[in-house]
Amino acid sequence: MAQRRHRAFRAIAVAVAAAILITAAITAYAAYNLSALISHNKNRILSRVSHALGRPVTVDAIKAKIGLGLAIEIDGVKIADDPAFSRDPFFAAKQTSLDVEFLPLLRGQVKVRQLEFTQPVVRVLRRADGKLNLDTLGENGATGAPATHRNAGNAMRAIIWAIAREISIKALNIDQGSVYYHDSTAAGVPLQITHLSIEMAGFHTGSPFDLEVKTALFSEEPNLQVSGKMGPMLRHGVVDIAGAPLNLKFSAGPLTVDNLRTLLAPGELIPVTVSMPDPVFAAGTVTGTLAEFQLAADASLATYRIVYRSVSNQPGNPPLTMNLSGKTAVEGALRPLDTKGGWDLTATMSGVAARFEGAQLPAIGNFNGRIHLTPTRLELQPATFTLGSGQASLRAEADSMNPLQALFDFRADSLQLSQIVPGRPPGEFVNQLAISGTARGRISAPIINVRITSADGLVERLTYRKLDLTAIYENDQLSAQPLAVDVFGGSVLANVNALIAPRPPFNASARLQHINVADALGWLDVQTSALSGFLTADARLSGTGTSWKEIQPTLRGNGRMYLSDGQLHGINIVAVALNKIAAAPVVSQLVSVAFRTSHQGLFASSSTDLSQASMSFDLYRQRVTTNDLLVQSSQYQITGAGWFDFDKNIDMSGDIRITLGLSAAIPVVVMGKYPALLVLPDIPKLAERAAVGVVSAPVNIIKGGANAVGSVIGGIRNILP
Repeated sequence: MAQRRHRAFRAIAVAVAAAILITAAITAYAAYNLSALISHNKNRILSRVSHALGRPVTVDAIKAKIGLGLAIEIDGVKIADDPAFSRDPFFAAKQTSLDVEFLPLLRGQVKVRQLEFTQPVVRVLRRADGKLNLDTLGENGATGAPATHRNAGNAMRAIIWAIAREISIKALNIDQGSVYYHDSTAAGVPLQITHLSIEMAGFHTGSPFDLEVKTALFSEEPNLQVSGKMGPMLRHGVVDIAGAPLNLKFSAGPLTVDNLRTLLAPGELIPVTVSMPDPVFAAGTVTGTLAEFQLAADASLATYRIVYRSVSNQPGNPPLTMNLSGKTAVEGALRPLDTKGGWDLTATMSGVAARFEGAQLPAIGNFNGRIHLTPTRLELQPATFTLGSGQASLRAEADSMNPLQALFDFRADSLQLSQIVPGRPPGEFVNQLAISGTARGRISAPIINVRITSADGLVERLTYRKLDLTAIYENDQLSAQPLAVDVFGGSVLANVNALIAPRPPFNASARLQHINVADALGWLDVQTSALSGFLTADARLSGTGTSWKEIQPTLRGNGRMYLSDGQLHGINIVAVALNKIAAAPVVSQLVSVAFRTSHQGLFASSSTDLSQASMSFDLYRQRVTTNDLLVQSSQYQITGAGWFDFDKNIDMSGDIRITLGLSAAIPVVVMGKYPALLVLPDIPKLAERAAVGVVSAPVNIIKGGANAVGSVIGGIRNILP
């Protein structure tokens, strides 16, 4: 019995040893066969792959290794690009490894357990004519591939078809890959996807396989993960990538808009003064096929900020920060393989709110709306929300995105600016605001036509009524044609053209009617109480700046103005002139003591009456010049010529003409700086007129003369009293 057991053990040992020897021999033979296959067929393999891809394919080395199994390692594989696009490789990988089943090698077949690419780089280029370097890839693909027009979908189909015919792969891995996409029509930096890792378990064109993707998009760390099932890609014996089913989940983030905007030229879509630095996180699913898949994603806006910094970015101008909250969701279909792309998406916003830091109330509250987006149309369905303490609505739609053809309409019943924008003066408001218009042209440089109306409001210390503005914006040029508004007790109708800039240059033509001069000067921060009355004018003006302090030294213009019910306060020019006439030799008898005694009220007045006044004017270097000043009343009229400036300096000469009993005018000169004005009657000229009998009886000279303002406007003469 013992001897039989011993013989059995010896038989088993011999059998095991034999099996090991046989396995070793088979493995050695397989390795040899594999090496022989590589050695004898390297050029043929590269030629066939090059033919399938339609591009030259090169490698630095191909070698076989024996470990736990058999492996093929390919160093420095490169696929050339279309010469019409680039001399750099379309695809390059530091190393490509294939774990091969050795038994099929005995029959000359290559079955790969795992294919792994280490540090592969793919470069996708787009020319100005819209053609991709992918479009010619695989144009010489194997017979049996679908024969359709050349595009990226056909190219990828040809690649998979070649793989399906030549090799069987159970698992596919990509380690630390990169994808670069450059559009020659875009001014931003190329799109870069780095740290790309892909695992495909059970990869086969004829059955579903597991897919897991991790990559970094505008980040140093992976921020996009996709996992799920894909395939089969082989249908009815034909590779159909476009029809490959998908059932995937994804999560994205952190991802920032500030990083995404680098794809565009500075300020092309988002102004350079606006920053969105906070990360966005989203999660969702992708189902369907590569040709058309359904997307469903959700994201939260909690703790999200939009930061506005002024162009000057001075320390005294802190940034304005808006905090957002609420939820967003996107769902719909995408067709990424279409030549021009395709999508039909709906974005839903729920409970979105926006609040400026330091504000009393949210600027926007409880915004609930839906945006429907296709390649040719965008529609923001009518949405209602709170705007501060008031109610507002918004709708917009675009029938074309390129070129842009859109319209929009915004309405708010009451907008309390000081409640929602920190730093605004207390009490600012806008009532019954309506903004509607159209947009056309390119999205990066739109042409916007807009009409803005408001029943009344208080903005920048300006109280207004009946605002009605029609404006056009194009190429940083803003034209208001016309601007109509009731201000300062009167109305303004103007056409204004301005360049959008930190200190914008502008030109304007305006019609002013019945403007309260004192109110207007007070709003302009002109520190004077010298002039009152109501102004009507037609003027053409140009200048630079946004505040009166900036505009004042640059202001140029001309026109004609009329003043009614006016007064020059602080000086009675007529009384001063008559008192000096009364004290002067030769003509002193023209102003008798009896007249002065009986008209004490006239001489005691501290103001000059400007009941009706008109003049044409030229404005240059803060100086207003006129040659046709005319002041009229029921008892006299005054004509004059000269200048006055914004610093209240005056240099004018004029004639006071008495309505009754005087056939010639009384000449006067006004000069100096208000209120210390020097009023000089031209005594020599007056005496000459009296001597020749041009000036009538004294009583008639005085009658009404004290009330005839003789406007302050006139040029200086070198005369002595």
